Amino acid sequence: MSGAKNCPETPRQKMIGMMYLVLTAMLALNVSADILNGFIMVNKSLLGNIETGHRQKTALYDEMQYLYDQNPDKVGEWLQKSKLVQQKSDSLLDFIHQVKADLMMMADGVQIDKDTVNRHILQKKDNIDIVIMLGDHHDHDIELIREYNSNIKIIGILGNHDGFDFLERNGVEDINGRVYEANGVRIAGMQGSFKYKNVDYPSFTQEQSRVFAENMGPADIFITHDSPRGCHERKDDAHIGLEGIREYIMKNNPIINIHGHQHSGQISVLKNGTIVIGIYGAAILDMNNFTLKKVF
Repeated sequence: MSGAKNCPETPRQKMIGMMYLVLTAMLALNVSADILNGFIMVNKSLLGNIETGHRQKTALYDEMQYLYDQNPDKVGEWLQKSKLVQQKSDSLLDFIHQVKADLMMMADGVQIDKDTVNRHILQKKDNIDIVIMLGDHHDHDIELIREYNSNIKIIGILGNHDGFDFLERNGVEDINGRVYEANGVRIAGMQGSFKYKNVDYPSFTQEQSRVFAENMGPADIFITHDSPRGCHERKDDAHIGLEGIREYIMKNNPIINIHGHQHSGQISVLKNGTIVIGIYGAAILDMNNFTLKKVF
């Protein structure tokens, strides 16, 4: 769209310009601020561009009306077509606003008017109740979690390569040997792995693991660093499962056992019905429908 005085735009060019501005606004409105926190700034910028585009579009319509008043025979057809474009685009944008409002209401559980949807700040965009750490982490892992959500509750257990002060030093609640309750879900934890060599890190002999697990109360979710004996094991001494984990599962029948250590993403079901999930990286567990979504 040229603005040079010696190259005035025709009514057709102006209509194309309006359609371009509408399309840009539609694309921008489809970028929602709740997708990723990193896009919040981008979303604000796009909303600013939409407002600028709206002002430019209004000016173009005003100019089309002015040209029509000057020469109705020549401009009349294009004015009617531009009004049709305006009507259809306004209807489509109104629909997009309503869809955004409906999605935000589903997330936050509050009434949101479509006319104010772009000013609404989602309160539940993360929708994660708790972060569980399965051991063998670095300080930087926790820093990244808190950069994403500084208020999220983090609980965990130690891995066989963690120092005994790792969780406390990073402000993570250690649930080793006890049951933690989150939103009515009981979560028990057991740190460490099979003691395949004599080191001063969280680890158990098989007998020690049985004694330790015997004293733990029942839970819905059992988080462990190692896997149950005979499940998801690897073919080396360092990755033998713990008998204490298996005995706890058979005695208390947790719905799910989530473990790390084995560098495995396997999922198995034991004979008592407990689902054993190996995590390598990060995943999101939805306890409402027992679905697991791999993050990385």
